[in-house]
Amino acid sequence: MGRKGSFSLALTGPKRGQWFDHETGEGGDLFALIQRERGGDFPAAKAWARQWLGWGEGYKPDPTKAALRRRECEAKQARQAAEEAADEARRIAEGLWCTDSVVAVF
Repeated sequence: MGRKGSFSLALTGPKRGQWFDHETGEGGDLFALIQRERGGDFPAAKAWARQWLGWGEGYKPDPTKAALRRRECEAKQARQAAEEAADEARRIAEGLWCTDSVVAVF
């Protein structure tokens, strides 16, 4: 890796976990990055990642915890969207209420 800013890693979105070195034109997933930086093949990269994460050989992530985190994140996003919609509705209502124009209701 060379010049400042020549390396990018997507942290969110559809390309999350993908990296690209703009200087060398190389890119890929995190296992490819581990292979590039540490050498070795995919099984070696996978073993290194498991060890780095503190996962033993038989470790399996708890799917219920992952699902719970996903639902919490979705609920937070829904609350934020609802708050933004309510704020916009308030702005529109205030604009209608505070104008000098006459509004006829039939």
